Amino acid sequence: MRAKVLAVVFAIMVAIGCADPNAQRSAVVRRIEFAGAGDVSSLTAPELVEWIEHHPEKEAMFRDLNLDCAPLRIRAAADWSMRTAEGRVCSAVEQTDTYVPRDADKTAY
Repeated sequence: MRAKVLAVVFAIMVAIGCADPNAQRSAVVRRIEFAGAGDVSSLTAPELVEWIEHHPEKEAMFRDLNLDCAPLRIRAAADWSMRTAEGRVCSAVEQTDTYVPRDADKTAY
């Protein structure tokens, strides 16, 4: 009986340890969760990339998210994209962003 109780306590501690406690403070995380991703605090960047690729409003929404993530990336720690939900979301958004602004060539031929 004691072994079962310890196993349950250990499983709860592992589950709590895997979740990012600061995830809900991030506007980027709240936006992607509101878009339908659910709780992203325990998802990996490849799982988020997969979800983003199949999202119907990918282009418009994630272009804005990528712009929101740009200043966060500049001041982020080296392990930010691996250890925080915000970092994983920004990494996934960056990997799926296909928008490249281009200046038109004004040369007349």
